Amino acid sequence: MGNIGLFLAENTLALILMVVAFGLLILEIYLPGFGLPGISGAILMIVGIVMIADTVLQGLIIALIVVAVLCVLFSIAIRTASKGKLINSKLVLNSVATKQKEENPLNFYKDKEGVARTPLNPVGNGDFDGVKLNVLSDEGFIDAGEKIKVVKVDGKKLFVAKVK
Repeated sequence: MGNIGLFLAENTLALILMVVAFGLLILEIYLPGFGLPGISGAILMIVGIVMIADTVLQGLIIALIVVAVLCVLFSIAIRTASKGKLINSKLVLNSVATKQKEENPLNFYKDKEGVARTPLNPVGNGDFDGVKLNVLSDEGFIDAGEKIKVVKVDGKKLFVAKVK
């Protein structure tokens, strides 16, 4: 017990630096980016290791132990993020975490009428108020020049049918 007390007394400042460094590195894990907490934590960790280690070999062993502990903490952070606990925490802004659905600009052409510029067998070109678009026939072959109407939009595909 005397050896541990002596070690703690001799290395109090270095241990405090390392505890603060761990805190900063954990903060950097939960608030990603190459920012001030991560850089400060890394610098404090290196200073703490240099202050504690008597030899280069001791320094390398301590550094390996620190890296192993940080890997465990990082895996815990990834696990909590994958289960959604991190997203629901106060560390993440809701506007950043929730991805807004983007509306498909081709939905504008839904139910619009136009003219087939090329034969649609089933793919070809259509003209909608001067805008030329690639379209797919929903009902087989359509001759060039026939009136068509967009009946369905699926991603980047416009499905058309003859106007009756």
